[in-house]
Amino acid sequence: MSSEQKDVTAIRGLETDLYNKMLAKAKETGRNVAELMNEAMKAYLNQVQETSTIFGENMQNVKVTKKLLTELGKVSFKGVINLNFAKDIDKEIFVNNVQSIENCLNVEVPEHLYVDAMKKAKFCLNVLSYSINEQRAQDQNVIRIGGIESLEVSKSDLESLGKKVVFDEIDELKLSPDVDADAVNRYIEVIKDVDVLTVPKSIFFLILTKTRDCEKVNKY
Repeated sequence: MSSEQKDVTAIRGLETDLYNKMLAKAKETGRNVAELMNEAMKAYLNQVQETSTIFGENMQNVKVTKKLLTELGKVSFKGVINLNFAKDIDKEIFVNNVQSIENCLNVEVPEHLYVDAMKKAKFCLNVLSYSINEQRAQDQNVIRIGGIESLEVSKSDLESLGKKVVFDEIDELKLSPDVDADAVNRYIEVIKDVDVLTVPKSIFFLILTKTRDCEKVNKY
């Protein structure tokens, strides 16, 4: 008798058909069932453990450094208005840790990460490298208004803010008759996740270029 005795683990409820298929594959490859079962379970655990964290939902400004990206591990960035990746992030950690960049308004990355960022970006309005827009990466000038039931916005309201605006998660949003094309281009960055959006007919088609995931857009 061998001096080394391995533990025996019984698996209750294992399907006979699956076991027989595994047994046949073991005989075919000259291995035993235990080896194949161990490999299958390891592969499953690796897949489950690599599920990414979701980070940044409904945040306005997020700057991701190499240290933060290392701490987050496998991560998907979602719903950030201004997402900036720092210059200290190297290609290897970016490719391995960033699983996706989704539904972000402005995404800015160092030039050496631009191609990889484009591959990971989904439904993002702007994906820019520092070499394309260095100043904008340093000073993003966008504010968010949202999370409310009803809102009417006039041209003077937009002018008083003095910044680009993201209107987000509003049940009913109406733009007043005095909101013209110049005001839209100057002050409205995007309108997203609005249930009912009502706008003057003179800017209807221009507004359609600014909307994302709005259920209904009316003109008057």
